[in-house]
Amino acid sequence: MFLYETWTCSTSKFDLNGYTVHNFYRKFRHRNARRCSGGVAFFYKNHLENGIKVIKNHHDTIIWLTLNRNFFHNDKDIYICGVYIWVEDSPSYNVVNTDLFELLENDIFVFEQLGSVNVTGDFNSRIGNKHDFIVNDCFNCFTDDNDYVPDMTSLRASIYNISNSHGIKLLDLCKSSSLRIVNGRIGDTCKYKYVSPR
Repeated sequence: MFLYETWTCSTSKFDLNGYTVHNFYRKFRHRNARRCSGGVAFFYKNHLENGIKVIKNHHDTIIWLTLNRNFFHNDKDIYICGVYIWVEDSPSYNVVNTDLFELLENDIFVFEQLGSVNVTGDFNSRIGNKHDFIVNDCFNCFTDDNDYVPDMTSLRASIYNISNSHGIKLLDLCKSSSLRIVNGRIGDTCKYKYVSPR
């Protein structure tokens, strides 16, 4: 289980009986801030400890772990990424000058060669009803090699129509890696994903 925006720090304690926790707190904080911000925490049941390993961490906001195929009796290892992409105007980008989507895309390319890849989290991305697959993609025997697999159409329902620049990057990531967005495809597709205090 991943928790995002935990607002934790180095002294924060998580005590959940029967679970092991990894606390990835944000290492930097604005001097005028009253509390910590950001942060990702990952929990798993104690009896799974020998099958789960944290293998990569980018800025405590992109966390990769692996589920061992032998421990879980799978054909291949499973690579899971817990992501919290900072909002577009986050001061974090002033401290860490990087493109988190680019880091994520590079990691996906590496880990999909080794096993199955799943990405979960908060991307702070608005995509409206835009497609996360290449529309009208097909195999062209004159230009494509035999390994090319065209994108499959997979419709998604959304009650939102707005998008932002993070949303465009997320859609590009999906198209380049053949990942698909679950929201709007599985479960109740007509519910709001966010409710404000108002």
